[in-house]
Amino acid sequence: MTGRPFARWSIAIALLVGGALIAPAEGSDESGASAEVAYEYDWATWNAHRRSDENHAKAWAEDHFNIKVNWIRLDNQVEKLNVLLAAGDIPDLITVGMDIAGLATYVDQGVLAELPRSMIEEHMPGYMDTYLGGFDATDLWSFGDFDGRNMGLPLLHPSGIARRAIAWNAQWLLNTGFTEIPATLDEFEAAFRAFRNDDPDGNGSRDTYPMTAPGDREDAPKGFFDEFFGAFGTFPYEWVEKDGKLVYGFTDPGTKEALALLARWYAEELIDPEWVTEIARKDGENDVSWKFANDKIGYVSTLGAGDNQWDGNGHLNRKWAQFREDQWPYVWTQKCRPEPGCEAEMWLHEHLGFKEIDASAHPGYHPYVNGEPPVGPRGDAGMPVRGLVPVYVAFGRQLEREQPKYIRLLQVLDEIASDLDVYFEAGKGRRVFPDFESWVWIEWDKGPLFRYNQWTPYRLQNIDNYFGDYSGGNSMNPFWGFHWWYEPANGPAGLQRMRTVEHIASSGTVERPLKLPLPSAVEYADLDKSLNELFYRVILGQQNVEDWDSVVATWRSNGGDVLTQEANEMFAGMK
Repeated sequence: MTGRPFARWSIAIALLVGGALIAPAEGSDESGASAEVAYEYDWATWNAHRRSDENHAKAWAEDHFNIKVNWIRLDNQVEKLNVLLAAGDIPDLITVGMDIAGLATYVDQGVLAELPRSMIEEHMPGYMDTYLGGFDATDLWSFGDFDGRNMGLPLLHPSGIARRAIAWNAQWLLNTGFTEIPATLDEFEAAFRAFRNDDPDGNGSRDTYPMTAPGDREDAPKGFFDEFFGAFGTFPYEWVEKDGKLVYGFTDPGTKEALALLARWYAEELIDPEWVTEIARKDGENDVSWKFANDKIGYVSTLGAGDNQWDGNGHLNRKWAQFREDQWPYVWTQKCRPEPGCEAEMWLHEHLGFKEIDASAHPGYHPYVNGEPPVGPRGDAGMPVRGLVPVYVAFGRQLEREQPKYIRLLQVLDEIASDLDVYFEAGKGRRVFPDFESWVWIEWDKGPLFRYNQWTPYRLQNIDNYFGDYSGGNSMNPFWGFHWWYEPANGPAGLQRMRTVEHIASSGTVERPLKLPLPSAVEYADLDKSLNELFYRVILGQQNVEDWDSVVATWRSNGGDVLTQEANEMFAGMK
């Protein structure tokens, strides 16, 4: 898809590296790259779950690859990376889950090295075969193309086709007379009304709410109540396809209908009044999961499907089980966690996430159940998913002047991506546990969620008291979480996680038709502020929904029409 309107983002890297790009070497021999040379790299990484001060994986990587790593720990803070870049301290390797827009921003700033596809194919054959070999990657390379120059190493995540999960408190449904999971918008409303008014928890007080929203999210209110907008055929902060053309979801009349519905629900107290400031997801806090687990709300649709896994590790399930000891049999065969001294065996529920209400099967209590997005008045339903859109590993521009060092880094990443043992070791620093030998072979059918891969038997890591999320130090594996080895690496828990995601979140999805950032998006970055204000004010009953027409008209005249034209030009080029 070269030739797409990215010209203003494209910069002459040559001017920044001494006047001309240094052509990549034809072969590793001629390049001078050698495993015998202890190259030193500034390695910046984002590690959401592995933040221990003792970095076992770093020590392993330096020893195994004969390199020296200056670790730049970002702790999810892209802001820290931006400060470094602004000061001219450009890491050699940047692994922050960089999306297309982020890649474009850093290309625009001139801080990244070009990474020709031919260079990847020559020096990363294992990555090409093992990591990308099973994917339908026809358009993969177009996303990182800037006027004919590839600017990053693409990573794909199969869960891009999975939506956020929907969970209901099944006991509340049973207590209020529902024997089936609500499916239509009218059935959702009836259940919500019962959750508020009919004492679903049986404590004699009117102190329950049906649902809330993740109010403290940085991108709020994007993504709030998506399933209810989807029931009207739109998503306010996404580009949606209508009659072969793209329109911004907020400008679609379905958004006006959904806002009116949500305003009525809020007036009826069917939405928790704390939704504007609610904690989305945080351990040790009274967040959305905590409210659900503590019978404050009876419906959740704000968490990823993996959070709903019935293995004790999912965020939602962990808080649910914490307050319901009688339901631990749904998680473990014993009332203990997989830790030293506990030999509990994982209990994998046949349904991998409950999707039926059967009071006789669970006498006295019932776990939460997973449902589908509601079907609206015209048959619309769904929640948005990104699809197989890449994120990127990127390289500092200085590596263009140091081709042997650049190529050696690609060779290191190639080995991590294509050797299963190295993949584990780079991810968790396995060498610090020399007695760890528990491995099992399990063959499994990936099914629809992994339809982009070939069926393969994988060697799975057995849960054996050694590898918790935090025990392995900081991961040196940029493919960790973006490789089909990732979930099986976590043994039965990971296997169940994949199957759970497929079972409860691979249907009822609407893939975003536009996956690229618009050329003028930065110029109009504040354009949605008026839409956000209307979103909140209408639902809270502070503004009439009829003002939608004038607010949308102003949005169009202030730049929305420009963005709409660009979106459709780009969309036409993708067909």
